[in-house]
Amino acid sequence: MTTSATTTSGLLPGPTTTVTETTTFEHTTTQRVFVPTPGTTTSESESTETNAPAWAWMVIGLLVLGLILLVVLLTHHHGGKVDADERHRRLDRATASWLAQGWALGSQTAESAVLRRSNELTLITVDEHAVVKIAKSLHGGG
Repeated sequence: MTTSATTTSGLLPGPTTTVTETTTFEHTTTQRVFVPTPGTTTSESESTETNAPAWAWMVIGLLVLGLILLVVLLTHHHGGKVDADERHRRLDRATASWLAQGWALGSQTAESAVLRRSNELTLITVDEHAVVKIAKSLHGGG
């Protein structure tokens, strides 16, 4: 907004004084624009299929398989040695399997079992790594 005023001093023609006053008004307008994020809006023409190549799925599958194998190895090998309870459980399972096939239990310790059938003897042992070993022999004593 601009205002002008002119004044003269006296009745005689002479110098004139002009005063100009300027006032400025500032006006701010705010407008909100909503921009949808990707994936929040769908239309019928959009497709939800992924077009990943077959080799990428193979790599992902191998990575998942490797991760599962790593977890299994880390959880089942505690420094290479297995505690006595686990070794005893494995010995019991192996012995039970042989007993189900008609063998008789001759004797058993915490780390081994001797099984007998007719003139045959079988020794089942479990080492500190929980590996089950079986040794068969013929016994001639009847």
